[in-house]
Amino acid sequence: MKLGKIHKAHGAFSRHKNEPMNAAVAFKIFKFCKEIEETHVKFYNERADAILLKYGHPIGEGRYKITEDKKDSFNKEMDELFNTEVEAPRARFTIEELQELKLSPADIEALEEFIQEA
Repeated sequence: MKLGKIHKAHGAFSRHKNEPMNAAVAFKIFKFCKEIEETHVKFYNERADAILLKYGHPIGEGRYKITEDKKDSFNKEMDELFNTEVEAPRARFTIEELQELKLSPADIEALEEFIQEA
């Protein structure tokens, strides 16, 4: 599975992290996020930060600018990171389990590979 897909799924679930929901679903989402945060998300963030530092220059408040002459190299390395093949998390969800969350079509796209169809 592509690392970027896992990173997007983490973002989709993170947006709902403080919403009340069924305890069983909350626990399953918690376990999913915990598993990928300890491995995939940590790796992605560390590598993305290194790429940003390599090609960007600070413009204040933790923000960086990529100059035009470095954009292609920056984008190439970020694409390679996004497309890195990693082991997929074990957890899968049914659409019924996720129905109490207010999910956008973009969230569904991010979570698609983790949703089992009945």
